[in-house]
Amino acid sequence: MRLGVLTVAREADRVEFSFLNKQLAVTDGNLSRRLKVLEESGMITVEKGYAGRRPQQRIPHARRCAGPGR
Repeated sequence: MRLGVLTVAREADRVEFSFLNKQLAVTDGNLSRRLKVLEESGMITVEKGYAGRRPQQRIPHARRCAGPGR
């Protein structure tokens, strides 16, 4: 699933949590955990904010990565 997140994030300027959730057909908790792991590894950044009163998470873009340990 992490590869799916990175693939979708690389194709768009900004990806919203709800879009990823629908595209990858996963639970909110599962996707949240995967995003946290990718963010901690430095592969993505997650912007948190609000759209009106509703909280939103967005991934602005995925960084290029040569692979693990590189």
